[in-house]
Amino acid sequence: MKLFLQYVASAVLLCCIATAQAAPSISNGGFETGDFTGWVLTGDTSVNLVASDMPYEGNYGAILGQNGSAAALSQTLNTETGHSYQLTFWLANLGASVNNAATISSVEVLTDQHSIWLFQDKTASGYTAYSVQFTATQNSTLLEFQLRHDESFWLFDNVSISEIVPTVPEPASWLMLGAGLGLLAYQRQRR
Repeated sequence: MKLFLQYVASAVLLCCIATAQAAPSISNGGFETGDFTGWVLTGDTSVNLVASDMPYEGNYGAILGQNGSAAALSQTLNTETGHSYQLTFWLANLGASVNNAATISSVEVLTDQHSIWLFQDKTASGYTAYSVQFTATQNSTLLEFQLRHDESFWLFDNVSISEIVPTVPEPASWLMLGAGLGLLAYQRQRR
């Protein structure tokens, strides 16, 4: 019986350790510092900026309107290999002329330089929440947003991330695990 209790205690401890690891966080995801602190901006700072005009929530939001090429906002996240994450952000499109087929309005999300989401639309729209899931391939993940708008601007705010936690076994599964461990302990004691 003592061995059975040791097995159960070990299993419970392992479950607690697995769920106690901290999820990554986005630095300055709401741009509330009034600038791009925490982010690396690659692009023209005269058309890609943080301002108090039209944030989704709070006092500030990012306004991005790079023409001809994409502006990039990136930061490195502390992730765990094999763990899955959900990235959420709010995006609005200030619109563009639908008559000019040559214009590009796009937002692309990349992790470690691999595209995981692409959105293209020229239609004006209010803030909409978008969610993208990915699985980390290493303990550090480069998150990058590439935004291009040849005729107008994207409004971008409230970027957040959370770990997708595997479901906890239901009570019947725990009961079966306990019964199996009990049988193992019983068999071992009989020898």
